[in-house]
Amino acid sequence: MLSHGEQLALGVGLDGSTLELRVISGASVVPGSPQAGEIVDRRYAELAAGENFPDASQQVWLAAGAQASIEPRLKAAGLRVLSVSTAASVATGFARQGPALASVLFLADAAAAALLAAGAAVLGLYLSARRRRYEYAALSASGVATGTLRRAVLSEMALVLGFGVIIGIGSGLLAAVLALRTVPEFLTTPAAPLSYVPGAAPLVLLLGAAVALLAAAAVTASVLLIRGVSLDQLRETPT
Repeated sequence: MLSHGEQLALGVGLDGSTLELRVISGASVVPGSPQAGEIVDRRYAELAAGENFPDASQQVWLAAGAQASIEPRLKAAGLRVLSVSTAASVATGFARQGPALASVLFLADAAAAALLAAGAAVLGLYLSARRRRYEYAALSASGVATGTLRRAVLSEMALVLGFGVIIGIGSGLLAAVLALRTVPEFLTTPAAPLSYVPGAAPLVLLLGAAVALLAAAAVTASVLLIRGVSLDQLRETPT
C-alpha cells in the first residue's frame, strides 16, 4: 500500500523491461542522465531483471578528491576499473567540439577583426598623410603649437574610432543575446537550467584588449603624422 503523498511511476529496468517504481522524492538533476532518470534500490532492480542484465554497466560516483582513497578499495574488493571520467575532463572535451569550439573561433575572429580595424585606421591615416601634413604644416607656420596639433589629431581619431567601438560593442552584444539562445547545444534539453550569459571577466578582457589596441594604433599613427610635419612641405602643391 502507498502512504499519503507517495505515487507510482514507470521506469526502465536493467533488462530493458518496464519497472514499477514508488516515488519517494524528486530531484531536478540525476547524475549521468541527460534528460530523465531514476535512482532505485540496486538489489530491487537486479531481482526485477531476473539477474539478467548483460548490457548494464556499473559506475561509482565520487566527490571531488575522493578517487585516491576509493579506487584502491574498489580494486581490493575485486572490482576492475575500466575507465575514469571527471567533470573537468568532460568539460574539456566539450570545449573542443560543437558550439563551444565555435565560441572559441568566434573570439579568434573578434581578435582578428580588432587587428584589422587598427590596421585600417593606421592605413587610412597613412594614405592621407601627404595632404594632412601640408595642412598641419600650414597651421604650424601660423603659430599653432605642435602639442595642439597632436591633440587635434588624437581627438579626430578618438571620434572616429570611439563611434565605431561603441556601435560595434553594442551591436555585438545585442547579436550575442539574440543568437545564443538559438544555438542547439544539446540533442536533448538537460533538466538543469542553462545560463547563456557570457562570463564577465573574459568579455571585459577581450573588449579591453581590443579598445587598447585601437587606442595604441591611433596614438602611434597620430604621433608619426605630426612628427613628419615640416615647413618645407609648404613649398609643395597639396594633392
